[in-house]
Amino acid sequence: MPPCLPPYLPPCLPPPSKSHLRRRSKKTIKKIDWRERKREERKALKKEKRERERGEKREGEREQREERERRERERESEGERERADRDQASQISSYP
Repeated sequence: MPPCLPPYLPPCLPPPSKSHLRRRSKKTIKKIDWRERKREERKALKKEKRERERGEKREGEREQREERERRERERESEGERERADRDQASQISSYP
């Protein structure tokens, strides 16, 4: 035996665990699978809800933006109408 290796495990280390070698019963496996499946379903529902809320928020923002743009277009068209009226009035007044 080489002198660099200790002949025994040092007392601070616990003996190697064999728990990973234990087989789980079918019932336990089913329970674990069920839990994981439920967790995935909850995650999916949460994600859907978040997406739905985000979509509604986007729709609200889009509606507000469209409303603003429509108001701006109305203002511009009113400004053009007033300008056209003024031009027409100035042309009429300039006639001899």
